[in-house]
Amino acid sequence: MKNSSLFYRTITLALLSVISLAAAYIAEYGFGLNPCTLCLYQRIPYAVVIGITLLALLCYKQHEWVLLLQLLCAIVFLIGGAIAFYHVGVEHHVFAGLTTCSGHGKTAMTIEEMRQQLIGTPAVRCDVPAFVFLGLSMAGWNMLWSFFLGGVTLLLVANDWRHKKGQLG
Repeated sequence: MKNSSLFYRTITLALLSVISLAAAYIAEYGFGLNPCTLCLYQRIPYAVVIGITLLALLCYKQHEWVLLLQLLCAIVFLIGGAIAFYHVGVEHHVFAGLTTCSGHGKTAMTIEEMRQQLIGTPAVRCDVPAFVFLGLSMAGWNMLWSFFLGGVTLLLVANDWRHKKGQLG
């Protein structure tokens, strides 16, 4: 395993995360698709991966550290996929949504309680997809993308780790 391959993989992970976040922001600000709470949660793993890759770039000559940080990126992508999986389940009413975004709360008994509910209720519900393409919501596409990124990264890191161990023994 060469230093340059670890470096370029780290750059690729960062760029793919930046592109993923950019797509989410373009959907929001360019096409007016307002995100729900779970949509916002799905952005966090990409930001975390960007931070991890910046750290990996600082120590890219230390193979073991870079591999461990890339493994951490794979785990973060898989966590992102799990968040998206949950969101898809909420959209299909398989899982109960968060109380902050599914519109299921206690019934207001007074005008003041109703006012408080309206103030505290987000405009976008998590259980209603904002956009569907080829039968999948944005959460569904993000789930596939996150699991793909996590799986490929995990396989590449495992392969590099196996080759490194073979060089030692």
